[in-house]
Amino acid sequence: MHLRSLERMHADDPLWRDQWQERWRSLRQHGVQVYDWPYPDIEGVGMWWRRLAGEAMYTAVVLDAPTVAVSQAALEAAIAEGIGLAVWDWAGVFVEAGRQKMCAVIAFVPTPVQIPMAIHRLR
Repeated sequence: MHLRSLERMHADDPLWRDQWQERWRSLRQHGVQVYDWPYPDIEGVGMWWRRLAGEAMYTAVVLDAPTVAVSQAALEAAIAEGIGLAVWDWAGVFVEAGRQKMCAVIAFVPTPVQIPMAIHRLR
């Protein structure tokens, strides 16, 4: 799990800062909305980034471990778009059942502060 605070995401570029703050406002108002990384190849990273950029409602991502270029690029795109929570399986590729379970657990918690305890209980 990768958590990034809003304070660490302040940028000199007002456009980026506004985008990040909008995403964090969405997090506070609507809770955690998960976007799942479904693309196994590098071509999917562009679609992933565009979807994140166009949807401020997404506040968390579930993806494969960022040990290969594709997953690392997906994580970097998520961070660049102001996503504060990224979850992955250190074993490498998230199997579909595990991915769905993690998305459900994260989406179920009403506030972001409860995510670590929900993950701990899942373990």
